[in-house]
Parts: sequence; structure tokens; C-alpha cells
Amino acid sequence: MGKNKSRKKNGSGEIIDIFRNYGFIRTDNFGQDMEEIPFEITKDMIQYKDGKEFIEYSVNVNFELKKGVFLRDRNIREAINLKFDKNNLITRERKQSIPYLEQVKEKFNYFNVEIPDLQKLKKDFLSTKDFRDLLLNDNVSPSKIDEILSNFSKSNELIFKTDDDVLYEYLKQEGFHPYMLEYFVNGLFLNKGELSLLVPTEKQQKLTVSDIVLIDKIDKIFREKILKWILEIENAYKSLLSRISTNETGGDIIAGNVVKYWANSTDKEKSSQYKRAKNRYKYLRHSDQFDYIGNEFIPIDDLMDQMDLSNLENLLTSFDNFSKAGIEKDGQKIKAIFPWVRDIVLHKEVLRDLRVIRNAAAHGRPIIPRMVDPDFNPNWDMEIDNPTGRTKIAKWDLFQA
Repeated sequence: MGKNKSRKKNGSGEIIDIFRNYGFIRTDNFGQDMEEIPFEITKDMIQYKDGKEFIEYSVNVNFELKKGVFLRDRNIREAINLKFDKNNLITRERKQSIPYLEQVKEKFNYFNVEIPDLQKLKKDFLSTKDFRDLLLNDNVSPSKIDEILSNFSKSNELIFKTDDDVLYEYLKQEGFHPYMLEYFVNGLFLNKGELSLLVPTEKQQKLTVSDIVLIDKIDKIFREKILKWILEIENAYKSLLSRISTNETGGDIIAGNVVKYWANSTDKEKSSQYKRAKNRYKYLRHSDQFDYIGNEFIPIDDLMDQMDLSNLENLLTSFDNFSKAGIEKDGQKIKAIFPWVRDIVLHKEVLRDLRVIRNAAAHGRPIIPRMVDPDFNPNWDMEIDNPTGRTKIAKWDLFQA
């Protein structure tokens, strides 16, 4: 049912990046120049000094390459069992959690987003002119206006004590929310360093907070369309299996074998899916469409009703495997391989990518960053701008919707 994914190879390289919880090794040992392999920071790499945490490592490192690590619905490769050069150990202070507004300032600076003059903003926030005009239009007496504005100013002075207070209020008024920090990824924007290679600093046009808010509005519309599109794909796959099971030679037998496999499975998820499917039409008139008494197992359509894109891959793979195994039909042994299902299974990685996007969209999370962020998959197999410079790409497959 698959390749051995536990094989390990030894390698060596240089640590080129260290973050709080992980890092990257650059190596030429596995058939690709300048390949970058991720690794996890382990507890024995962390040292404590003067109440601070430091990561101890050496630039040159030996390691084992572990294949078949399943991360975010993809199989990746990572470095494990790192061996450092004990004669050339160095330490770097470990990054700590950054408060929200510090993250904002850091991201805005890194991706060239303009923050207005905070002192001018504060003056605007503290201004009472518009409020005074409003009160005058409501025929409030001058003495009462002075009292109201005095209390208003005192209240605002308490609110806007620091620049961070002003920045927070500005972001709130512009419609910027903490989750929008997810949009700041290389791939969606160019950071200042990369931008400077293309455009001189004096000619660079800064982004604004309203630009980010607009991208979020686009993302929300895109999420709705993506969910609808993926649901159509999901239903198309189910319709395909349903049609094969009723109209194609041997399809009914293969579908029956798949359902039987699910019914007898000790896997908790498969067992639960089958039990739910078995009760799906109990005591409903719809059940007249199938003989649930004369047949030992339910039809494959009932089973598929319990599945979405997140687990449909297993069903398609099982259907394809039973097709390749061959069946008995009218006293003859035949192989009923269906090219449509075979093609889907050969490219099942697409289902995994769609599943990640679907899950994000269904839970209201931004999906554009997940589609363009080169760091989303540590081996960069989904990156568009420079994939062959970071990992070994055998071929590309382009799919048209």
C-alpha cells in the first residue's frame, strides 16, 4: 500500500537559519545543490544564562535525513539526530513571544507598510471640534458643551497615553484585526530586502493598512468561491464512483469489496463512518431505494455520504486497489481498472492541497497566504518563484479547473 517511508540517510551541511522552534540546514548531499532541509530545535540545544534562553549549535553539522514525515497533509523530509562540531559551538539568544503591537510594527517595517505619524493621529483623536459642532447642531447650551467636552478630553487622555495606544486605536478604526498578520508572507508581498533589489528605496511605494484590509475582503470572497468549487469536485468524485458501481462492468463488485473492507475495518474512523452510514436511512422512506434486508452490506453511495474531501482520498485509493487486484465476473477472472479513478489516485497530492485550503476556508482563516507562502511546506514543493533552487523537483503537473 506504499513505499517504505522510514529510510534514513546520513548527510552534512551548514545551518543557515535559526528560529525559536526550528531551523534550516543547507546541503548538497542528496542530489540537489543548495537544498534546504528543516530541523526541530531540541531541549538539549537550549542553554540558560542570566535568565535568558540561548540556542547552542555549530554552523557545520552532520545529521540523518528522515523521509516520509507527514506535515500539513504533505510528506516532507527533515533532518534529525544533529551532530555539532564541539570545537566550534556558538550560541544565539532564543526568540521570545512578541506582543501584538510589536508584531505589527515589525511586520509593517519588514514589508514596507506605512504607519502614519502617531503624534498627528493622537492630535486628531483628541480633537473636539467635530464633537463640538455636533453638540451645537443639537442646540446644547454652551455651558453644557464645555462640561461634556472637558469630560471627553479627560477620557481620551486616559485612553491615548502612549504611542501604542494611538496605534491600536488607528488599526481598529481602519478595520485591521490581529489575524490579518497572516497576510504578511513572502510570496504575497516582497520584503524590503527583496524589493530593494528591484526598486531603489526612494522609488518604492509603501503599502497602507487599507491595502491589507482590502486583501482580506478579497480573501473572504475567494474563500466562498473556493468552498463552492471544492464541493463541486467532491461531488464529482462521488458521482463518478456511483456511476462506475452501477454502470461499468465489474463496478458493482469492486464497490461491494470497498464497502466490505470498510465494514470489517478495525480503523476507528472507517468503522465510525460505516456505522453512521448504516443508520443513515433507517426508518426513512428513502430506504425503499435499496434492499437493506437482503444485502449484507450497504451501498457505496451511503458510505460516501459520510465523507468529504478530507477522507475521500482513502476511498478512492481503496477503490483503485481493488480494481487492480482483479475480480470474478461470470466465472472469469478480470481486471477492471478504471482510468478515471486511476488518474485521480496518481495525483492524490492535489486532494491534500485542496483539503488544506478547504479546511482553512471552512474555518474562516485566510487562504491566499496558504497558497503562496513558500514556508507553508518546509520542503518548498508548492513554491512557485524558485522551487528548483531549494528542493529537488522531478516534474510539474498543471491542472485546469
